[in-house]
Amino acid sequence: MEGYERVAVSDIHVMEVCSPKHRVQRVQARDFYALSYRLSGKIVLEAEDARVVSVPDSITFTPKGMSYRTSVREDTRMIVVHFRLVKDIDFRVPSVFDASGSGLKGVFEQLAVAYRAGNPNDFECMSIFYSLLAALERIGMHRTSVPRCAVEARSQIDTMFSDADLSIAELAEATGVSDSYLRRVFGQAYGESPLEYLMRVRVRNAKVLLESEYFTVSEVAARCGFRSLSYFIQSFRAQTGETPGAYRRRREMGEARSQ
Repeated sequence: MEGYERVAVSDIHVMEVCSPKHRVQRVQARDFYALSYRLSGKIVLEAEDARVVSVPDSITFTPKGMSYRTSVREDTRMIVVHFRLVKDIDFRVPSVFDASGSGLKGVFEQLAVAYRAGNPNDFECMSIFYSLLAALERIGMHRTSVPRCAVEARSQIDTMFSDADLSIAELAEATGVSDSYLRRVFGQAYGESPLEYLMRVRVRNAKVLLESEYFTVSEVAARCGFRSLSYFIQSFRAQTGETPGAYRRRREMGEARSQ
């Protein structure tokens, strides 16, 4: 979030939002930046190769002009600030900051009260918001990095997903930590277990092979690390809501209509 102190805020809009648990939704690029304080619940946000997890007492920054996917894993409540800058900043990735013990929950709540009470762009609201941005600059400098074992495990999954014998125990041994420790830190860093990520990578690659039409469904299953066709169909349906065959037919029909 570097650069906020060198630009002016032109306007802000503050909301208190409650969202029930739901599956993945796509959000189109917007013409404003966003900051949210998570009061309760858990949300996973994915944009291109970036993936962040927002949990209670964390602050999420969403850049202007970024399309992303979001899934609400638990009923959630948050205070959200949409804002525009006089001059845009070169910051294009979403970020999550651990705000526990920072006192920033009170600043968000104070901003929400001031916003409801008067002109959203008066001096009081703007001064509170600038103090919030200044505090985030300081927090951003001390964010905890993702543990090395989690990064290495994720990298190995990305390259070894087609190996049907790949196991979380094997990943833990390769990264020099216990199975339980890897599961815990991986989940904290990425918002899902190593096994959930492995399944997601396998299904993502299966989609590519299904769209190519060069392989049968059984061949796709084998090439993506699934031990059996039935397990592949079950896993694919759990993530996409349809079978591999239905996915392929839908893609074929879509291409035919576009020609």
